[in-house]
Amino acid sequence: MAFSSDTVKLMMFQEMKDSEQHFFYHRLNAEGQRRYDRCIPRRSLGRYEDSPCVIILKSRDDQSLINLTNMDFDSFESLPSLYKSIYDSYTIDKYSHRIRRRKVPQGRKRYLDKKGSLGMVLYYFRTRGVVSRNISLVFGVASTCISRSLCFGVCALLFTLQDIPEARFAHFS
Repeated sequence: MAFSSDTVKLMMFQEMKDSEQHFFYHRLNAEGQRRYDRCIPRRSLGRYEDSPCVIILKSRDDQSLINLTNMDFDSFESLPSLYKSIYDSYTIDKYSHRIRRRKVPQGRKRYLDKKGSLGMVLYYFRTRGVVSRNISLVFGVASTCISRSLCFGVCALLFTLQDIPEARFAHFS
C-alpha cells in the first residue's frame, strides 16, 4: 500500500505528538498524573436522579431531548417498552464481560434506569463517543461504570432494533 507524501507527513507528525505527550505524562509526579488523567471523580458528580438527563426527561421538552439524543419524545418513549424486556432480563457479567441472562437481582441496584441507559447509548452515538468524559457530567455516573453500561446498552439496543423494519439503516445520497 503506497501513501501520499502528505499522508506520511501527517502520520509522522501524529506519532511525534503522541510520543511527546507520553514523555510529558511520565515526567509528572503521581499527583500531576492523577490531575492529568481527565477522569472525573465520583465525589464530584451529582447523583443520576439529579442529573441533567433526568431533568430533560421530566421537562418533556422536545428540543432538549433532540439535542441530547437526536430523538423526540414520541420516538424515545416508544423504544423503552421494547428495550425494557432486554434491560430487565439480561446483565453484563462482572468477570467475563459477557452478556448473560440475569439471575435473581443481587448486590447494588443499577446506576441507571432503562430510560437513562437508553439515553446514554443514544447520547454516545450522537456525539460519536469523542466526548465520552462528558457522559459522566450529563448522566451523573462515574467513568468506570460508563464503559460497562455502554457495552451492555449498545447490545441491548441492537437486540431490540433487529426485529423492527423501520429501524433498518438507510443510505442517504
